[in-house]
Amino acid sequence: MKKVYYYLKLLKIKDYYTYEHSLRVSYYSNMVGISLGLSNWHLQKLKKASLLHDIGKLLIPDNILNKKESLTPEEFDIIKNHTKYAKQILGENYNDIIDDILCHHERLDGSGYPFQTKNISLNAQIISIVDSFDAMTSNRGYNKVLSYEEAFRELYECSKMGKYNLNLVKTFYTNFSEQLNLNNKKVKQY
Repeated sequence: MKKVYYYLKLLKIKDYYTYEHSLRVSYYSNMVGISLGLSNWHLQKLKKASLLHDIGKLLIPDNILNKKESLTPEEFDIIKNHTKYAKQILGENYNDIIDDILCHHERLDGSGYPFQTKNISLNAQIISIVDSFDAMTSNRGYNKVLSYEEAFRELYECSKMGKYNLNLVKTFYTNFSEQLNLNNKKVKQY
């Protein structure tokens, strides 16, 4: 894990928002993994992959990464490369988690990137859900920040369309709600 923290330190220097986002995604992912009863070995892989899921952003130009306005289609194409850049940065030392990192923007219906695959590991599915949730509920400057309730509603809607695993979304919601005492705010089940 020492090398993981080295990469996180680089990310913290490059873009503090992405660093904090990675910590939150790891925390939420671990919460889901524990709730699912994953083995310690599996949880360690999930922790490493979730901490490093955006490490490829080290190679994204600052003017694009820190842009406060909406990205142009060309700029978004550059951002999409961060998943592939992760493999370039991490090399073969992280072969055990590289697919989880590469596929954290893939969707179960094949609509994601970079491969448009439907074959997504459990870890990548977990990271995908919590990554989306954190992005929706965090202020990045160019996005409309959603409430937790609105973000979970969006995740449920996306699950209904086949993008996310509904059981994983429910597991995340249940644990998140319990942790933040949001039980009085029930999200409509689909």
